Amino acid sequence: MLAASALPQEGGHQFPNVPGLTKYVSEFIVNTKYQDIPEEVLALGRKSILDGFGLALAGSVSPMGPLIRQYVEKFAAPGSKASVIGTGIKVPTRFAALANGTFIHADDYDDTQLSVAPDRVYGLLTHPTVPVLPPVFALAEMNHYTGEELTLAYHIG
Repeated sequence: MLAASALPQEGGHQFPNVPGLTKYVSEFIVNTKYQDIPEEVLALGRKSILDGFGLALAGSVSPMGPLIRQYVEKFAAPGSKASVIGTGIKVPTRFAALANGTFIHADDYDDTQLSVAPDRVYGLLTHPTVPVLPPVFALAEMNHYTGEELTLAYHIG
């Protein structure tokens, strides 16, 4: 739990002074196991992953689909292992992540983080899947991760 003095003051734009925060976060990332994540969180995550893949398919045929596909195809090289969803092409992981992320957000129907806290009814209004799933999927495909490993990486991300 962060001490109140470590939080930015209202109207201030300072970074919290929390010794060891980076160490804490990095240890959480490294040490969290699939079994540590509550089943209801995993279930919601699986829905978001499935939703993300569906949105990527829809985005691949959106007006921006051909544009991003033409762009990333220029970077295809022998040995490229990451799929551009909705196409038959494989490109280096970073370009697959770019294309798939663009596809997921193309129609702006991707998931939105809402809050259950009464003082934050609308949450942060972020789209949590689009920045995480595309690189996780590309790396999982390239490194032959299991579904459990992909799901863990998605949740930690």
